[in-house]
Amino acid sequence: MININLLPAEILAEMKINERKAKLIKFTCTAALLLLAVFGLLYVLTLQVKDLIIDKAQERAAIETESAAYEPYQQLQNRIERQRELLKKAMGSPLAWRGLLAALGSHIPRNVWLTNLSLAQSGEMVLQGLTFDHPAVANWLAELAKIPGISNVRLVFSAEEAADAVTLVRFEVRAALVAGQEYVPLQERGE
Repeated sequence: MININLLPAEILAEMKINERKAKLIKFTCTAALLLLAVFGLLYVLTLQVKDLIIDKAQERAAIETESAAYEPYQQLQNRIERQRELLKKAMGSPLAWRGLLAALGSHIPRNVWLTNLSLAQSGEMVLQGLTFDHPAVANWLAELAKIPGISNVRLVFSAEEAADAVTLVRFEVRAALVAGQEYVPLQERGE
C-alpha cells in the first residue's frame, strides 16, 4: 500500500514543527518535574540535617554543663600528672643492679677474684681484682663487653705482684653503665 499525502507542503511542515514542539514541551516538563523532585528531596534532607544539628548542639550543651561539674576533678588529675612527671624526673633511670650483678657473677672466670666493685658519681663502674695471669684478665674483659648494660669496657692497669710465694696479677677495669628503665610507681607496676 502506498501512502500519498494530499496536504500542501506548508501544512506538512507546520505539522512537523508542531510535533517537535510537543516533544520538546514533554521533555522540558519531564526535566522540570525531575528537577523539582530533586529540589524537594534536597530541601527535605536539609531540614533533617538542620534538626540533627540542633539536637547535637543541645546534647553538646548538656554535656558541657555536666562536665563543668567535673572541672575540679580534671584540675586535680592534671596536678597528679604533673607531680607524676616530676617524680619520674627526680627518680631518674636507676640501674638494674640485680641483673647487672647476676651477669657479672655468671661471666667471671673461676681464676679471677674481685676485691672491689664501686660506682663513680659519673656512672662509671670500677672493678678491682686478682688473678694468676694476664690472659685471664683479657678474657674477662671480652666477656664483660658482652654483658647488656655495660659499655666502654677498658683496662686501667694490670700488674704482677708476689704474695705468699705465688705471683698474682692485680688489675683495675673501668666500664660505663647504661641506665635502666624509667622509674614506674608501685601502683602502675601492679605490685
